[in-house]
Amino acid sequence: MAGNQLVEIPFTEALKAAYFMQDVTEPVLVSFSIDLDSAILNLTFSETVFSSTFQPYKLSINDNSTNNYSLISSYSITNDSFILSVLLSFEDLNNLKTLTSIATSVDNTFISHSAGFIEDMNSNSILISQLNLIANTVIPDSTPVELVCFYLDMNIGEILINFSEPVNSSSLLASYISLQSTMNLSDPSLSVQLTTVEAVTNPSYILTISVDNRDLNFIKGISQLATNVNDTYLAVGMMA
Repeated sequence: MAGNQLVEIPFTEALKAAYFMQDVTEPVLVSFSIDLDSAILNLTFSETVFSSTFQPYKLSINDNSTNNYSLISSYSITNDSFILSVLLSFEDLNNLKTLTSIATSVDNTFISHSAGFIEDMNSNSILISQLNLIANTVIPDSTPVELVCFYLDMNIGEILINFSEPVNSSSLLASYISLQSTMNLSDPSLSVQLTTVEAVTNPSYILTISVDNRDLNFIKGISQLATNVNDTYLAVGMMA
């Protein structure tokens, strides 16, 4: 108090602690945001957490009502930090997209977790969440769906289509689907625009459709169409 300067303690002669209390405080999940377009779930904690201790199956996203989804195979893509970025796996992302009542807006996006879904840097397990935590930000899926590949069975008249993400089977319109003999069609007589199809699977990224017998027989009547993989191509217009 007399204004005397503090005696210097150089780093070569640092003072040892007289007493030390280790960290025993459990980390708390403070907030979160989710982006279904980039497949990123950001979790913010009260302190730095050990990213490698993240256990996705103990984390659930829900609508604060009856609809709930527990992650399966998503994983952390950041180093130890108080903000953890989780990459939603293909499996988890597509499962969430099929649940149209979850994660479409802030109002239906909540998160909860069970004990031990992550630990801090001193192995303190996260404090069990008692209430659902509402999302700070939700970016819903707005990426146009793409057709990845397809399989045609001429014996039973089925087309199995693999999409880049789940699709609504009820939006399928036969008039938007054509089978043709080449990638770049120059002869319209080697193409068949379907008139009637029926989706035989629930919403999924893999859709099985049944081709009408009239369309199937029309296809079989064209000798240069759908006889092998080299003359079987699918064109799809905008789905409803």
